[in-house]
Amino acid sequence: MSNKIDTRVVNSVLVHELKTPLNAIIGFADLILDDDSFVNVKEYAEIVKSNGSDLLNKIQDVLEFNKILKDEEYYKEEFRLIDVLEELFIELKKEIRKSGNLIILKKYIPNKKLSNTNINTNKLIFKRIVYHAFLSAISKKNVCTITIGYSEEINGDILFFISNNPSIENQISELITSNNRFYYENAIDYYGVEGLNIAICKVLCEKIGTDLWVDRRVDISTYVIKISL
Repeated sequence: MSNKIDTRVVNSVLVHELKTPLNAIIGFADLILDDDSFVNVKEYAEIVKSNGSDLLNKIQDVLEFNKILKDEEYYKEEFRLIDVLEELFIELKKEIRKSGNLIILKKYIPNKKLSNTNINTNKLIFKRIVYHAFLSAISKKNVCTITIGYSEEINGDILFFISNNPSIENQISELITSNNRFYYENAIDYYGVEGLNIAICKVLCEKIGTDLWVDRRVDISTYVIKISL
């Protein structure tokens, strides 16, 4: 089964996503201009600022996404998985603080043996995959617990996961053996903005030769990136 997602579709949806905060900025700017009382100016200004930041982040995503796609060659480097996990933990905590949402971020490191596991891939692309999976995991959730970590599959491959399942630490063995794996083919059609982030993940995974699926239950999702050693 082919899991390829047309990058032209991803770009068209990205353009659509850029219009949403831009329309909000223009709309609330009009309200400020029309509000002679100035009673609601601070509230409107905060909405304009928030949407401006959202727009800037989406533009940055577009630029980075297209830059990665244009690079036919990309360099690989060997790095310890635990080191990149620590880097991601710090970076994602900053994202949570900026969002203002009540999100608890946890990390899962399985055992001493796996803590020294090295992988050989493009570090920047790998981190962008995790970042967009994280955005998908927190979409439409103002309060939740997110766990990032990794474990070892039966055949020795590494499964790096991002989960909004608060009990994931007690369900690692189930995650490894589960057949409840949904491979996105047209994620955008199914899940809107969440699907957009997963579509970006899929394209980037194809770029570096990894795979992505989601273990989806009622109102919880675990996004899994398979890393072959």
